[in-house]
Amino acid sequence: MKKIYFLLFVMGFYFPVKAQLSPETMFPKIPDIQSVCGMRMEDKDRYKAEIRDASKILDEELYARMKDRNANEKKYEQQAKANTAQQYGLSAADMAKMENMKNMSKEERDRTRREMANKMAENTGGITMNEVESIKGDTAAQRAWGQAYGTQKMAEASVDPQGAQKEQQKNKNTYELVSLQKKLVDSLNSAEGKYFRKFDELEQDPLIISLRKEIDSLRGEMNSLMGVDAGQGDEIEALFESVKSKSITYCGRFSSPYLDVLADYYHFVKASMPAWKRLQTINLRIAELQTGVKMQEKEGTLALECIQRYMKKLDDVDQYYLMPFDAEL
Repeated sequence: MKKIYFLLFVMGFYFPVKAQLSPETMFPKIPDIQSVCGMRMEDKDRYKAEIRDASKILDEELYARMKDRNANEKKYEQQAKANTAQQYGLSAADMAKMENMKNMSKEERDRTRREMANKMAENTGGITMNEVESIKGDTAAQRAWGQAYGTQKMAEASVDPQGAQKEQQKNKNTYELVSLQKKLVDSLNSAEGKYFRKFDELEQDPLIISLRKEIDSLRGEMNSLMGVDAGQGDEIEALFESVKSKSITYCGRFSSPYLDVLADYYHFVKASMPAWKRLQTINLRIAELQTGVKMQEKEGTLALECIQRYMKKLDDVDQYYLMPFDAEL
């Protein structure tokens, strides 16, 4: 028996369990920001390969998480439907009819929706949809129904005070969490959107367009002279040096501000990790309060997705790199 345990222990070293990737373990894998202007082609390609390798690790983790989520989606959906049926007093036949709506004609779907809405309203509010329509605009009738409904709820609360208290607390918690969710989403989107606007402003700089067109034109002119031996070697050499000079100017002019925005964006991404984690927790709690289903999800998914967006911008670090400084014909 001891030999078996020893063998399993040793095998653990040769077959390690893949560790779960978290935001904290992902950051050390991200290559530092570097300027590629002036890099030799092989050095630039090596740096880009490091970025792609880190991105692949992150993409595979998020893909695995998405597969887990999709695998559980059907189970959660069935649980939510069962809870909805119980909450609104719907029978199994009612739920089956609602699930079959996609196979119905438009008229049948509309009729089924009205029927189910009517049953749900009557079971929870003591009023049918036809009655709701009939008291529209009738203040006295609405007030009378409100008083009757309030009396009904008070009677239910007196029978089950703990249940009523739980329902009130649930509604309060849901409202507070939804408000907090909105504030957090607005804050994160606004902060992150600031960096994407800066990237867009840089990419839409008119000088980028004009200088790139000028370089492309010179390249086209140089390529048209290639392969034709008519004594135009000096002209090709002059065109090449012009393309090289303008390419270096282009990279230096636009790479530096891009790296500045990228560095600021990186600091935001790292500082925002707790907020993304909190948002994910809030999202799951709201879903649980609304559906009655406690969904299982690995922590840090939204945070990792934020890092993924940063990695895509880091991968664009060479977008202004047109040729190495030591390029030769």
